[in-house]
Amino acid sequence: MLKMHLDSEVFDLIKAGLKTVELRINDAKRQRLKISDEVCFLKRPDNMEQLKVEVTGLQYFKDFEAAFSAYEVKALGYDTLDAIRQTIRGIYSVEEEKALGVVGIGFEKL
Repeated sequence: MLKMHLDSEVFDLIKAGLKTVELRINDAKRQRLKISDEVCFLKRPDNMEQLKVEVTGLQYFKDFEAAFSAYEVKALGYDTLDAIRQTIRGIYSVEEEKALGVVGIGFEKL
């Protein structure tokens, strides 16, 4: 089972059923994902709380901007595109994005 770490605010949105898509760089870890796989989200900072989801969809994009246009902002767990952009740029570099692309991971809580 693939494990992914999430900040507490994002984790809580998934737990409440408000966030249904996770955007990530399509690195080697994410490239192994398949539909119906289980993912375990771990809540930062202590990783003590866990939430399991089932992957229901995978969409691939050349960059985050293309991914943003494919989903409703609320499904991504944000109120505005500017908030998403600010968060993404704090995590991933433009170089990573260009080299690996982006994957949108749709999921349902188990």
